[in-house]
Parts: sequence; C-alpha cells; structure tokens
Amino acid sequence: STKHILVDREFAAIGIPDETLVELDTDHFGLLECLHHEKMLQAIKAVLKNALRWASTRQRSSSSLQPSMSSNGTNESVNDALSDDSWFAMNQTDDILEGPESDDYVNLMNRSRAEVAALSDFSSSHRSLAVPYSMLKPSERNAQFFGRQDMLCLMEDALLPLNSAIGQTSSSREFAIWGLGGVGKTELAREFAFSRQGRYDAVFWIEAEQTTQLSEGFAAIASQLGYTDSDKDRVVSRTIAREWLSNPAKRPNSKLHPNPGGGDDFTEEATEEATWLLIFNNADDLTLLEEYWPETRKGSVILTSRDPMAKCGRTGIDLQPLGQEDAAMLLQKLADVTSPQDLKASLDIAARLGGLPLAITQVAAFIDRYEMTLSEFLAFFEKQTSIKKVAKTKAPEIQSGDHYKHSLFTVWTLERLSQQGLTVLQVLSSLNPDSIMESLISPLTIDPADHQQPLPDGFPTTGDEYLAARLDLTKVSLIRRNRVDAKLTLHRLVQDVVRSQMTMDRAAQISQLTVLLVLKAWPTGFLRFDHDTATWDASEELLPHILRLQSFFLGKHIESTEAKQNLAKLLLFAGWYLLERSDFKATKPLLLHVLNLSDEAQQGNSPAMSEIRADVLFCLSALSAQINEEIEENLRYARDHFDLRVKLRDGTAFGELRMAMAHGELAHIQVLAGQYEDAIHHAQVAIDMTEVSDAYKNGSDFPTFSSTHQGFALAAIGEHDKAMQRMQLALDYWTTHSSEGHSFQLGIIHRCIGFIKRQQGLVEDSFYSYLEAIKHFKDTVGDKSHYVAQMCSNLGAHHTDKQEYETALMYLENAAMRKELRDLLAKQRSYT
Repeated sequence: STKHILVDREFAAIGIPDETLVELDTDHFGLLECLHHEKMLQAIKAVLKNALRWASTRQRSSSSLQPSMSSNGTNESVNDALSDDSWFAMNQTDDILEGPESDDYVNLMNRSRAEVAALSDFSSSHRSLAVPYSMLKPSERNAQFFGRQDMLCLMEDALLPLNSAIGQTSSSREFAIWGLGGVGKTELAREFAFSRQGRYDAVFWIEAEQTTQLSEGFAAIASQLGYTDSDKDRVVSRTIAREWLSNPAKRPNSKLHPNPGGGDDFTEEATEEATWLLIFNNADDLTLLEEYWPETRKGSVILTSRDPMAKCGRTGIDLQPLGQEDAAMLLQKLADVTSPQDLKASLDIAARLGGLPLAITQVAAFIDRYEMTLSEFLAFFEKQTSIKKVAKTKAPEIQSGDHYKHSLFTVWTLERLSQQGLTVLQVLSSLNPDSIMESLISPLTIDPADHQQPLPDGFPTTGDEYLAARLDLTKVSLIRRNRVDAKLTLHRLVQDVVRSQMTMDRAAQISQLTVLLVLKAWPTGFLRFDHDTATWDASEELLPHILRLQSFFLGKHIESTEAKQNLAKLLLFAGWYLLERSDFKATKPLLLHVLNLSDEAQQGNSPAMSEIRADVLFCLSALSAQINEEIEENLRYARDHFDLRVKLRDGTAFGELRMAMAHGELAHIQVLAGQYEDAIHHAQVAIDMTEVSDAYKNGSDFPTFSSTHQGFALAAIGEHDKAMQRMQLALDYWTTHSSEGHSFQLGIIHRCIGFIKRQQGLVEDSFYSYLEAIKHFKDTVGDKSHYVAQMCSNLGAHHTDKQEYETALMYLENAAMRKELRDLLAKQRSYT
C-alpha cells in the first residue's frame, strides 16, 4: 500500500536526520544493506512493523492513502496511528485482511517476521570494541623487570602511533624480538605492553606456540566484539577478529563511560578508529601465523620468537643477554643486597651465568631459599664438584651458545631437588608450559591398581607429598604458581633442560604417565559422537597439552600396549573434538596418528585397540565427507569401519549401538556417492537396531542421523511421501520426549525436510524448514558454521529464484565463507 515513509521517531533516537527518506520494499525486505548497524536494524524493524500495520488498517477500511481522522478529530500520522506493538504479535491475521490477496499478504507478513530476525544474525560484519581494553597475560606487571631501557625506546619509535588522537598511520608497525631461550624476550614484550598500554585503545596478548592457543586468543577478541558463538566456531572467530583489526572501530566502555541519560546505550556512535597492539608470544613456528597475521597496516604487532627468520621484512632486535653490570644490578635487586662484598660477588656471579635473566632469577631464588649472602653463595658454588661433573658428562647434550651457562646451573639445581620434586618437574616438562592446571597432575587422579605399568619412581602418591614437591620447585623459581586459578607455568628452556637430562627409558615412562594424567582429566570416558557443547571448555583447556604430547611420540615406537592404547584414545578424543569445532585442518593429523597406532597394534590382536581403530575409521569417514575428499576415499573409510564393526559385534547394548552407527555412516556416504538403494537399506537397519535399545525406549536417543540419511535417499529417488513420514517420526519423537541437548539433531532433521519439500516443489515450506534448521545450528555449532553456510546457500537460491537478489546476496555472502561458494557469489553479483 505504501513504499515511502518519512520517519522521524524511530531514527531520531539514534541520531539520523529527521528528513531521512526511507524506502520500504516488503517484497525484497528493503533496507537490508543497513542491517550491519545494530541500532539501525532495530529502527528498521520498527518501521517495517508500523508500516505494514498502517497499510493493513487502510486496506481493511477500504480508505485512500490520505491521512484519516482520529476520534478526537486530528490528523492521524503514521507514527501516532501505529504505535500499538500488539498488532505485530498477532497470530491470527484473517481479521486484518479480506479478499483474494489476503493469503499472499499473510505469507509475506509471516516471512518478514521470521526472516528479518534470521538475517540480523548475519549482519554484524561492522563491529566495534569497547575501549580501553586489555588482554594481557599475566594481568599483573612484572615488578622485577630491570634494564633494557634502550630496547624499549627502540620499540617505542617503531610501534607507537604517531598521533593517537589522529589514529593509524599508513606505515606498517611491526617489531620482532628474536633470540635464544632465557634471554628475556617475553618479559621485554610484556614490559612494553604494560608501560605503553595507555597509548593504545586495545592491547591483545596471544600465546603463539600452537594453533590452538592462537585460536583461543582470537576467539577472546571476537567475544569482546560481540560474537556470542566464539566458543563454538574457531574459524569464524578468527575471521571476525582479523576483520576488526583491519577496520578497528571503537566505542566508549560503558562501565568506564556510562551514558549520562542512563541505560546501556552509548552517547556516541563508533566512528573513530581504535589504536591497537597485538603481541604474538613464543611464535617459534612462524608458519602457524599465516592464517592469523593481520591483513592491514593499521595497528602495531610485536613478535617474540627463537627463529631468526622472525626478523625478515620487519624491524627488530636480536636480543642478547644482559651485560655484566646490568646483570649484576638485577641480581642485587632480586637478592636485596647492598654490602660492598656482595656487590663485588654479584659481578662474578653475573659473569658465570652469562647475563641470562632466567638464570639470574633462579640463582636469586636459590640464595633466598638458603638464606645466603652473595659472597656465601659464590664460595659455595665454586666448591661444588658436581658442577664439573655436569660440565663433562651432561652439558654437551644441551650446550648451545649462551644457553650453556644457564643450563649448567639448572642441571645442578635439578640434582639438588628431592626425587618427588624432580619427578613432578619432569611431568610438567611434557605439558604445554603456559597454563597447567594443578588438578591435572594431582596424585589423587591416579589409582595404581588401574595402571598396568608401575608409576615412575618419585611420583607423589599423597597430597602432602605433592605440596612438598611443589614447594621444592617454587622456592628455586623453576616454576611459578598462580594462586587464584591454581595453575602452574614454567620456562620453555627449563623444560628443554629437564627433558635433555632424562634417559630414553625415563622420558618414555614420564611421557606415558603424562598421557594417562591428561586422559583421566578428559571430560568423557568414551566417545558419544554427539555435539554436546557442555564438554567443550574442558576439552579446549586440555588440547594444548595433548598436541605437545603428540609431538613427543611422532615417529617413535611404543613398546607398552597399555601406553599405546592410552595415547591413541587421547588423540582420538582430541580429533573428534576438533572435528566438532569444524577445525578440520588440525583434525586429520591426529586421526591419522591414531590410525597408524592401531595399524601397529593389529598384530597384537588387542580388543581395546580394535575398538579405537573402528572409532577412528568412523571419524575419518565423517571428516572426509565434511572436507569433500574423493568419494572413493570416503567410501573406503566407511566400508572399513563397517567391516570392522561386524567383526567386533558382541551382542552387548554398546556393541549394538556401535553397529547401528556403522550402518548409518555407510548409508551417509552411499547417499553422497549416489548409491541410494543401498543407503536406504543400511539406514533402515540402523534405525531398526536403535529402536530396540533402552536409550530409545526411555526417550534419550533416536536414530536421527540414520533417519535423515534415509530421507535424503528416498527423496532422491522420488519417494517424497516416505521420506516425509520418516522425518515426521523424528520430529514426533523429540516433540514427545525431551529435546534438551539435541538441538543439533533437530537442525539436521529440518535441513532434510527442507530438501524434501524443495524436491516436491513446495518452495515456501522448504524455506521455513531451512530457517528452522539455521536456528538450531546457530544454537550448537555457531551462526557461521558450514552447516549454517549450507542453509544460507539454499536460502540464497530460494530468493534468487524469486528475483529477490538483495536478500539472496545477504545469504550468499554469509555462505561464501566456504570456498566453494565464492564463485557462486561472484556470478550472482554479475547477474544482478
């Protein structure tokens, strides 16, 4: 009834000029290009609501578009006449419209209401950060930092914005700190970040030793930018964070700068660019940064690394140990000494330690523990014959330039530890050093009766023994403990030295114990192959430790069957978790490692390892389908999994459920291969086996995936009614039983229904099914997962068929995060 409305009330609230002319096109959901602005979106929703109500009121009264007279005789403006929000919430619209066009109008209204909400979730590409914001680890400044002022000034010249009031400059501001372990790279970067954080709107500290740490850091940034699914979709979190780094809009932090008028809204729009500092710490493998490095000249980046290649293409320094005088002054500060004798002794000790800050810190801790003066320590140190013994027999394994003097002292310190303290340190040296939960290494987690191999000599068996071992380590600064979150950290160089001092047998024994400790901490005892997000936080915290452990076992033969099974099981758990998080690139190496371990164990005829092999074949089949590998490769994994499950079938409830899963997965891949009749058969077997289980009868399990595989296959051969009957059974089951925790399965069901309806030519019905699927996928695997991307592709095709190109492009742009859809988007733009 109307396409042009002069808006004043809704838009004035967000500072849009009163004379803004807004064009409403209800066929194409006009103004969607403005949806990137959250406040604009709310205003548009209000305009759509009021405009449609006004139009319906006029049509119902058969009046003209001239303003009508209200009961008090005044002209009725759009905003005045349409201020009643209850109209939009009506479920029944038959009383609003009459005549042959009422059905079309009702369909249009329902679609507007459903779709604007769905599209709004894909429209937040332009995000702003509440500033000031700091993401520094640890959150407190190192009070013991000393010297390096010339280095800090050099970094300041290279990294600080020329004028923070103006914002970013066009020059690239990158600075690399490279050098040997223990020279103070991390502490120098941390001191710069703390001392200069007032010159930046945002500071981000990200550990960069592993991909998982990078993902976690960028997910934290995305979370601050308002991405609520940052804990679900790692790839999208990275994309959102990098987009903001390229276009760093800022807004005042509401906690620091509240709105004078009250409420949570800000008084200013996010129009200014933020200045930011990003630190990649311990980036020893520079290739890991390729997918995380900001694609912009805006902002400042610090990189710390042992790799000299870090200096290529950027300003930086090859950080050297402290000079003798600075090293002596640091020792004097840490040991709190002033006597002339100690001042001279500090110079001698500094020379012996090579000026390495890490070594100096450890010596100061040793002196404090034994309540020595520096002179007493120097005399004591010179008399130790074990130092010469270490130098002759062990040092060559760890000798590397300036590492040598620190390593020498560390080895000597290790030999003075208690057996329990040394064993705990050996376990810690097998884990990721940045954040180790104390509960992970607690002796209470291990029951010796459940462990076929004897525990390593010296591992604490009681809580008191562990506390004594921890005190032994903290007193000499070999580890640090955060009392608030009960986490331990240690330097990588200390880890290197500790591992270099173990025999091969001892190292294998310690690594195998560490695998067992991490496996005990995993949140589930076996794979359920569901998408239960409740376990993701615990899994994410363990993942860096698992990847570090994997690196120790690569290419190494494991004699113990128990140890081999524990490692395979742990890597399998981590691989499935990464697959659930859509991190397919990191998933496959873990799964292939498990497959290799199971290959080695086949000669031993181990039932437990055969179970693991069957599970990893299922995972590889599912992964191959997700990443579109060659269909023959996909079929091979699915068939091998099925054949092995047939051999392992033992008639137990667990065995039957796993057999049903094998039928279902084979049906899945056969659908992809176009083997529809075979897929229908195997899916039916899976369904029949599941429906006799106790889990099905008590309302906690339904053959959802097998049912959808069969539904797709039936629809593909034209059996649409049978396909819909199967889907209706699935919906009825979850309607009559609790569907809590099964939102992902409901998304799978609605996705299949949408496909069937479209095959039948019921395009409007398929449209609603796809929207329903998106809602469930968003709640579980994230609003921009590949599942949602697939639904967006389908909805984009739907709108393209109706020549609603503007809306189609919004869906296709979201779907284009998958590489295979980018060409489709380009063609669609060209056609439009």
